[in-house]
Amino acid sequence: MTNGYEFLLFILAIITTWAMYLQLYGKPNPFYSFAQATYMGASFGLDLVVTFLFLYTSGFIPITKGDVFMALGFVLGFATLLRLTKRYAWVSRIPLAIALGTGLGLGIRTQIFAGFLSQIMSLITPFAVPSDAMTSFYNISIVLSTLFMLSFFLYTVQREGPIGISSQIGEYALYIGLGAYFAQVFMGRAGLLVGYMQNITTPAWKTPYSLGIGVLMLAIVIAMDRYGILEKLSD
Repeated sequence: MTNGYEFLLFILAIITTWAMYLQLYGKPNPFYSFAQATYMGASFGLDLVVTFLFLYTSGFIPITKGDVFMALGFVLGFATLLRLTKRYAWVSRIPLAIALGTGLGLGIRTQIFAGFLSQIMSLITPFAVPSDAMTSFYNISIVLSTLFMLSFFLYTVQREGPIGISSQIGEYALYIGLGAYFAQVFMGRAGLLVGYMQNITTPAWKTPYSLGIGVLMLAIVIAMDRYGILEKLSD
């Protein structure tokens, strides 16, 4: 068993968890509404605190040490707030344009290296590796699959003959790749769910509380739905 403070946090976590899953009941209920509002409020409060802490450590402290250039960030940040006024809303376009232009430039540079050059360099591999048959198979399959998928996106020629066969193979390769990616995402989400469920059921003393609170909350929602209370709350 644990101390009272940790036990209270565990109970609150269980209530919030099952309240979120009560969305699957299909009707609005006070548990889910409370959990949703609490989560959004806590997230906003945490984001606000982290933002002010970042401004203090990365902006105010350097300014007090003589880095006057950091004051420009505060000026641009304040200028974005002028969007709330009708008379000076146009001023907010200046910091937004700077932020979007800088982000776009950094994003393009990253995409060129990570999403373009690195992909091409990964294809420049020897077909046959005499000492490793499996590596040779991987290299050949990657290069051929890439060429087949590229032929699928050739729209300037008729898909007939070898091009037609290649594009059809590339289409199937795309299906396999997208299906594998979706399965990987699903397994990642399932892994997060399993990990969290293990967290609220281990050690063994947590299991009765987790199941009992979940069943109790579901029974309350069903009873409220049966007597028409959910409809009144949703109106």
